Amino acid sequence: MFVLREVFGFGFDEVAAAAFRQLLVRARRHMEAGRPRFEAVRKEREELASRFFDALREGDVAGLQELLAADVSMVGDGGGKAPQLARAVIGAENVARLLAAVFPGWPGST
Repeated sequence: MFVLREVFGFGFDEVAAAAFRQLLVRARRHMEAGRPRFEAVRKEREELASRFFDALREGDVAGLQELLAADVSMVGDGGGKAPQLARAVIGAENVARLLAAVFPGWPGST
């Protein structure tokens, strides 16, 4: 991308489009290969999901934060039916706080 911009003088929009296309091609290749990033035992997946939804229902920010990767990012797109996030929310603490605020008393808590 550096070469496109600095050597050949392409504009930022053109460089960004090229970078996005490359990311898309790589993602499609990865998905078509059918290789998961890691293997998880079904019982472990269910346990993690249960802990996540319990923490979400309880508004447990610390519990949510513990389950999220430190570098997690949350991007919201309402699909035209709900408001989207103005910008990405980055970091386990920030994402956990947002989830706890958006989903207080999530279904099943009463």
